[in-house]
Amino acid sequence: MDSDQSTPYTPPFLRLPAEIRVMIYEHAFTNETIHVQPKSTDLLGGTYLLQRNGIPRYQQIISLLMTCRHIREEATPTFNELVTFDLTLYYNCMAAAYELGPGICQAIKAIKVEPRLAKRLAIGLQQGAPSSTNYRHLLPSLQQVHIQQTSIFGLLSMSPDLAVRALRLYFGNSNLEVIFSRM
Repeated sequence: MDSDQSTPYTPPFLRLPAEIRVMIYEHAFTNETIHVQPKSTDLLGGTYLLQRNGIPRYQQIISLLMTCRHIREEATPTFNELVTFDLTLYYNCMAAAYELGPGICQAIKAIKVEPRLAKRLAIGLQQGAPSSTNYRHLLPSLQQVHIQQTSIFGLLSMSPDLAVRALRLYFGNSNLEVIFSRM
């Protein structure tokens, strides 16, 4: 009997030390964004699908997690740590949290939101809306919110500081880092 047949095949990637594989995951996921699409606009119900030329396609960054169960389990913590989930297609990002489900939302560290969400929250704060309600339980690991700097942050609309205060209240995290980016 040949000894090669009794030994299960291990792909070369999985023969690398775990520390090297984690470094590869870090390289692959750093500065990546997942564009989450509402299920109501996605006929296939896949929140990780992008529409290109009318054809739904999985985002390439997800493909590494879909390789095999071992890689998915090993790479998911790094993925959740480094990837930003773009929720700008949602009018209410809490709807996105419900669609993604608690398993994913428990580990999300960074999201990108629609600037109008910050504006609505800031206006509510200015008008004395109660600050006792927050959504920390839906995104308990959230550390960063990315928001596009647009004209709604002009002199007559609202200040970025007010938007930061409103987002921190909304997500129930006084240490939340709010990052404004230029178009």
